[in-house]
Amino acid sequence: MEKIKQIWKDPVWSKVISAGIIGFVILIYNSIYSLVTNTNLKTNIIAFWNSKIILWVVAVIIIVLVVIYTLRKLFNRKEKDDFVYDEKTLELDTAFFNKIRNELLTMQSIYWLRNNNFGGRSFQDELLQPFDMIEMQMERADYDFFNPQLETLLQELMEQIKDFNSFLLPNVFTESVHRLTVPSEWRHEQPERYDEAVDGIHRRAQKLALKYDEFIRKGRKILKVQ
Repeated sequence: MEKIKQIWKDPVWSKVISAGIIGFVILIYNSIYSLVTNTNLKTNIIAFWNSKIILWVVAVIIIVLVVIYTLRKLFNRKEKDDFVYDEKTLELDTAFFNKIRNELLTMQSIYWLRNNNFGGRSFQDELLQPFDMIEMQMERADYDFFNPQLETLLQELMEQIKDFNSFLLPNVFTESVHRLTVPSEWRHEQPERYDEAVDGIHRRAQKLALKYDEFIRKGRKILKVQ
């Protein structure tokens, strides 16, 4: 499910999937119409694409979609704004927030990620362990926030972590004992692959670090902690 969400949020794949869904719906509509009217499917599809567009109908559809989208956003925001801590839930959320930033994924790990040069330079494999471990830990059913705002921030952070981890798998390999690297031989033998790997890792590392900063900054304000 998380993988599907990541693909859907991708700016390219989301458009491809949307176009596929629209095309599928059009095909189903014309197939049903052909069966009901006992007419040729190909002829109906051609007629469908050549049919005149009534502008006022299009305008009404757009307005309805905008209204639905706006109401949905307002409802979700209201649901989050309506949340009020009691003493126990505040205590539990604060403890979980501190566990994430002090144990599971510390600022030291993010500092390394933000400043490390993955361009063919090896690094200790243990430096990646926090990113692997937090992805595994967050599969636990009891690892979530009561506050929906914090939970949304956490899920957004986890999406970046999963994207980073999955991109590393085909692009980072063991160089020596406990050391990893983007293969330096790619620089000469497969320069395009090398550049895509290094640039892709750096890009995802920066996005992850920024999302972590947002999680910590907003989390501290919500929970009112140092």
